[in-house]
Amino acid sequence: MITSLKSARPEPIISNDDVLFYRQEGYLIVRNVLSPADVSQLKLACDELQELGATFEADAFLGKAFFNVFRDANPFAANIEAVAAVRGRIRRVTYPYAVSKILNSYRVHQRLLGSVTPILGESVNQIVNQVNFHFPKSSSGWGWHQDYRFRKPGIPTIQQNFVQTITAIDLCNIETGGLRLIPRSHELGDLKLDVDNENAETFFDAKKSITPVLQPGDTILFNSHTIHGSQANRSENIRRVYINGFALGTSTIGMPVVRNGQIIPEVAGKMEYEDDRESLPKASKY
Repeated sequence: MITSLKSARPEPIISNDDVLFYRQEGYLIVRNVLSPADVSQLKLACDELQELGATFEADAFLGKAFFNVFRDANPFAANIEAVAAVRGRIRRVTYPYAVSKILNSYRVHQRLLGSVTPILGESVNQIVNQVNFHFPKSSSGWGWHQDYRFRKPGIPTIQQNFVQTITAIDLCNIETGGLRLIPRSHELGDLKLDVDNENAETFFDAKKSITPVLQPGDTILFNSHTIHGSQANRSENIRRVYINGFALGTSTIGMPVVRNGQIIPEVAGKMEYEDDRESLPKASKY
């Protein structure tokens, strides 16, 4: 676990060719961003989050952190609120950094930030911080969507200057309902796929989708317009991911995490929806 990042620099861990691939394809896989020891820490943190939400019967805030109770349905389904919540089973936690010292430290991990600074530069804000849980034998995943739909104004040229990162805590593949995406779909522009999720595939060719295999510790990066989602977890194992989204440091929203090439480990400022309890539950379905 990270103990101190005073004066630390996020040394780049991706190449210029990697950045070019990311720009062209709309995504990039970065292997071994976190070590097995790091992943063990994240698993512990996830267990602690589930313990914190063990008595919740409905969605709830715990301080700044928002706990979404599991419903076995696509979060973008029109009838999601009619689906019964499973008491004590948490599907996602937004801003877990606020209740977990472990997750607070890993959101500014040198290698995680070193995977986005070659794209965003030496001044970076953090916009997103979330953990998602996909339970064994779950019949539903996340529907197709583009993340630009959930961003507040304030990120200049969002396609170029926002990077979503998803770090695998458990094995992510087809069987576990891992992230699937459409390469080059960022070229399709603004699509409101979450509005009518059942008919989302009329706007693109779903046959072009890929489901990258991510080992624990691997991270996938994608931009604000890359179409993505997930399917059912058909396996016997839980699939958890740590999601952190970053934007250009000149953005008017977000929490500064890198300035002039130096990591800012202390909490400073606010995440995107941290002060908006009305909008946050609707906007944290990444």
